[in-house]
Amino acid sequence: MPETATAPRLTSPARSSASLRLGLAPDVWLARDAGRAVLVRWPRSRTLARWDAATEELLTRLGSPEGVEADPGLLDGGPALPGTDLPEQLLDDGWLTVTVGTGSAHGFTVLPRRRPPHRRPRSVPQPHLSRHAVLVPADDGWRLEAPHSWCDLRFPDLEQTHRCLEGPGRTGLEEQLLLWCGVLVDPREEREDLGHRQWSAHELWFHERSRRYGRERGFGGTFWARGAFPPPPLRPDGAAAVTVRFDPVDPATIGARSLSLHRALEDRRSVRRHDDEAPLDRHRLGEFLHRTARLRLAQEVDGVEYGSKPYPSGGSVYETELYLLVRRVQGLSPGLWRYDPAEHGLAPVREGLGHPDVAALLREAAHSSTVDAPPQVTVLMAPRFGRILWKYEQMGYAVMLKHVGVLMQTMYLVATDMGLAACAIGSGDSDLFSRATGLDPLECTSVGELLLGTPHPDERFQERPA
Repeated sequence: MPETATAPRLTSPARSSASLRLGLAPDVWLARDAGRAVLVRWPRSRTLARWDAATEELLTRLGSPEGVEADPGLLDGGPALPGTDLPEQLLDDGWLTVTVGTGSAHGFTVLPRRRPPHRRPRSVPQPHLSRHAVLVPADDGWRLEAPHSWCDLRFPDLEQTHRCLEGPGRTGLEEQLLLWCGVLVDPREEREDLGHRQWSAHELWFHERSRRYGRERGFGGTFWARGAFPPPPLRPDGAAAVTVRFDPVDPATIGARSLSLHRALEDRRSVRRHDDEAPLDRHRLGEFLHRTARLRLAQEVDGVEYGSKPYPSGGSVYETELYLLVRRVQGLSPGLWRYDPAEHGLAPVREGLGHPDVAALLREAAHSSTVDAPPQVTVLMAPRFGRILWKYEQMGYAVMLKHVGVLMQTMYLVATDMGLAACAIGSGDSDLFSRATGLDPLECTSVGELLLGTPHPDERFQERPA
């Protein structure tokens, strides 16, 4: 590529001592069949155009810990090795790592997750670290992940991380490689573009980390904890005994008076204000829980307990526990209760509303729903994390949030059918929940809330549902 004012070749004084080494990306396998050679890295594959002794030697070297030294001009769009264009093809297709070093020091390694953008030099006067970058410890050093990028970076230690990212000791070759990776950026690009500004670092990282996005191994339902830890049971160990049992529910009676699904969907809306003159009663609360969250079936497969409830759950794990903060329900004492879906009853957690953390939970529910009067019932949805994280890697928490969403929709539709007021809350205080229940927040805490009660007389149907 010719040198121009807008596309300069790297001219850092440190460039002469800098080096690039190429290697096969993690989890790349070579499959051979009937004279044909295929590189495989699930879910992708690439058939090699030819297979001969030279190609075999090159791939062997690329797969070795030392890798293959490449011309630093590769980042300018030049060739990687003389006499063959295979390394360039594999690099441009996302099959190779790139390790940059200065003298005997190992700077960092680029780990591709998808095909990289075109190799071309960039001139950025004062590049900054991307606002989306996240640095996390790893078994082999430190990983820097920029969720919007095509790759992750592996640093051997914090000293090299600081040197490469902070600037003064960074070589021109390292800077150009970081710009290509999208880790260093022109700060104006992220400041003035809505696509970047709308994402906080943790939200974008969580989004990509809970999707596949080309990262090697350890994703999905791997049952990674099998053999190391016993599977958490369907019902929590050591839970308080049920002291309130709801009346049996007659399915025929419900079916005879229920709305159609279309009508329930059309009539569904968020109702925040409750009627304390005619509050929810214990029987109707029991019907609501029976129709939304009771345990219909429990079974064990390969040592793991699975369940079935009225709403769907990935892998049938049903990790979400329901805690009810009851302020005003006829026939039921105020306080914090845990719903037992197997016995269809309530177990006490905190009696009354006098405990400071229970009182604070009630104030939080009213504040989050933007109403002055506290709700009759606050349903707190609290996953037992081990139930799902024992099986799933990377994506487990995202699956929990989806479960909370489908449970909320189920509750909305049942509340609409029963003529009750329901309103999901957009945020809650998990720390308050943990203190009020005494549960370890690493094992179980709230991630979703819904208000439930009887609708205030002033509530009217709105043409645009909330």
